[in-house]
Amino acid sequence: PIKNVPYIVSVQPAASTFLNPKESLILRISFSTIIYSIDQQQITNARSDLIKQAFYLQIENNFISPEICRQDSQQIWVITWTTGLNFDSEYNLKLKSNWLFDKNGNEIILPFNNIYKTKSNDCNKHGKINNKGLCECDIGYKGNYCELCGDNFIADPTNDRCISTIKCQIDSCGCKIKSDLSKGICYAKGECDSSLGFINCACSFPYKGLTCSQCENEYFIDCDKDSGFCDCTKKIECDPACNYEHGSCNYRTGKCECVSPYFGITCNSQESIATLVIRAAGILFSSIIFVGTIIIIILRQIFRRSIEQSIDIDISNLEGISSEISNNDTSLYLEPEDLTLDDLPENLIESANNN
Repeated sequence: PIKNVPYIVSVQPAASTFLNPKESLILRISFSTIIYSIDQQQITNARSDLIKQAFYLQIENNFISPEICRQDSQQIWVITWTTGLNFDSEYNLKLKSNWLFDKNGNEIILPFNNIYKTKSNDCNKHGKINNKGLCECDIGYKGNYCELCGDNFIADPTNDRCISTIKCQIDSCGCKIKSDLSKGICYAKGECDSSLGFINCACSFPYKGLTCSQCENEYFIDCDKDSGFCDCTKKIECDPACNYEHGSCNYRTGKCECVSPYFGITCNSQESIATLVIRAAGILFSSIIFVGTIIIIILRQIFRRSIEQSIDIDISNLEGISSEISNNDTSLYLEPEDLTLDDLPENLIESANNN
């Protein structure tokens, strides 16, 4: 505090080094006492013009007065400059002599040196000022004054610039179908440039797009399934033109490919309802025949297994029958037609019946 002298206690902000001259400069000024004019009348909002006349910004021999002034409290005033400031300039806040006093008639003083510097309009040579007084930075830079490197950029230690961290690869601009990346061979579709922080290709004809992945109008994208590479192939236009509501042109053959139920050279013909019904019936009949055939095959397999199980004769029983016949009379030779059931033992007959 300054003793025995009325003074300005504070100015907020006290200074500025990067003031935007396109924006308003607003200062909040606190006094050590209630302020009076030279006629010993208290200054209030009703007499705010006296405050406007008391303060000004000085640059060399030029003086800029505030446009707006209001009282926040008995000892605090807010003053505003809305226009008049320039880029790359330095302004001093001044208080007019013998203009503001305390109630005893002592002159109020401004004990500080308040300096307000406006920013340069060159944006660190990495951008330009727009009509709002803001920097629009070049690619690779960001920040209020373009003082920082942008995304995907880093500072170049050799000079004052930012360089891209994105690097071009062998296939950045795409490879033609005859390329073979496994052998390091890529017949590129364009020349790659990554200096802007992203891949940007100068495509050779007929390729286009950021990475040459598109084709000019008279060409279409034709991809190879084995290699995965795509080329631009000259279109064979359909003549006459297709009705694109009912189909599309196959640029390889130059013929229209229609969607059902349309057909014809231009997909303008439509199948009758009767034709569609007959076609649907044919498809249904074919499906029934196919399913029926499968069912018959399955039933035949089931029936065959059932027959085999029903006529299966235990091999051991057959060997027993043969043994019994031999034991009865080995010297007797019988013709097949002479052999009857009466000639077989009862236990063999019973066993055969069971089987």
